[in-house]
Amino acid sequence: MRCFLFITLLISAALTACTKRHVGASVGTPPPYSGPANTLVEDTLIQSTGTWHYTERDLTRILTASTGAAGTIDWKFQYAGPRGSGSMSSSITRTSPADPWFIYVESPGKLWFFDGTRMLTYRSWEGHDDAGDAIIDGKLKVNATDIPSELIQHLPDDLRKLFPDGGSKPRPSI
Repeated sequence: MRCFLFITLLISAALTACTKRHVGASVGTPPPYSGPANTLVEDTLIQSTGTWHYTERDLTRILTASTGAAGTIDWKFQYAGPRGSGSMSSSITRTSPADPWFIYVESPGKLWFFDGTRMLTYRSWEGHDDAGDAIIDGKLKVNATDIPSELIQHLPDDLRKLFPDGGSKPRPSI
């Protein structure tokens, strides 16, 4: 009888310990990330198709860029976290397959898209969704948000001239 009681208490204690661990793990803490190091990081210039990701604590962001049938650069941004998940996709239209397009990662939650010739747009998922055009047809938009100076150095010469000394503020005369 003592042996039966001892085994029952031992099993009960083991189940209680497992239950406590399970409750602690269900609070929203994901398992540790075991994949490769983050690649969707600040000041990254993406000039090829592929997949980039960023995982921090309980938030994961994934960017995929591929070549579309019409020569476009198609991109898809996915995210997942404690507040939900979702995705968004669009394309960069190029005038020629040789256009030196790029996606600039200002941060894992803010991306800039350059078509290779005359158009620069951005998309932000930091705090709230935000998107806009910064350069259209080679002209700086009047209400353009600050363009990172690290990005400006990758623009063609004619577009870099829109900014004094490579800064993120446009020339006053524009």
